[in-house]
Amino acid sequence: MRIVWQILFWIFVAPGVIMAILQLTSPGGGKRESAPEPTAAASLDVEADYADRLEAHLGVMESLEAGDYTSGMDLVALALAAFRAASQVVDDGAELALDEATRARREALRQAISLRQAVALPVLRDAFGPILRQQVWLDNGSARTFGPGFRTIELVAPAFAANRNIQETQQEMQGLLLEMRFTRAQYRWFAQQPEFSYYEMEPPADAEVVIWNAAGKWRPAG
Repeated sequence: MRIVWQILFWIFVAPGVIMAILQLTSPGGGKRESAPEPTAAASLDVEADYADRLEAHLGVMESLEAGDYTSGMDLVALALAAFRAASQVVDDGAELALDEATRARREALRQAISLRQAVALPVLRDAFGPILRQQVWLDNGSARTFGPGFRTIELVAPAFAANRNIQETQQEMQGLLLEMRFTRAQYRWFAQQPEFSYYEMEPPADAEVVIWNAAGKWRPAG
């Protein structure tokens, strides 16, 4: 089981830390809290803060180059966190009374996320297999991503001779695999195994701007 825990560590610990940092350092980040009915002045402050957040995340999306995020799991996680955070900003705007100019910038951010995801996610999926392979090779494991758009991931490890380990790994990984828009996960316990276990998944399209929850469920951004 050591190889399974290695996979889960590199997939979940680094992304969790990065996402927490991003939420704490983003303007307006963190948990939403109930507040008294805002005054007109307070509403203007909220809208001004939102406009600032839009511009900040537009800058991130416009400058994000997928190739800069392929050398390690922490960088893949950072790219995913950037998409999550920008999508949340789009969603937050649905609850605000925005002026015409800010509404236009909100739609510009939505479009920027969509375009950047469509380019970046296949690149990140392509890099994901070699990154995992570097982490698990000492335990005789391997990983690869392949097929059109690199939408299939295959993990090979002696631990996957047990169906229980396959099931547990898929359950733990599924949220991330969906967020990366993988459509199929395959498990073998040795590379030449003629029969193998697999799971089909139905993620949103690469270009779709969505909000994710902790269970790997998603909905379109507002």
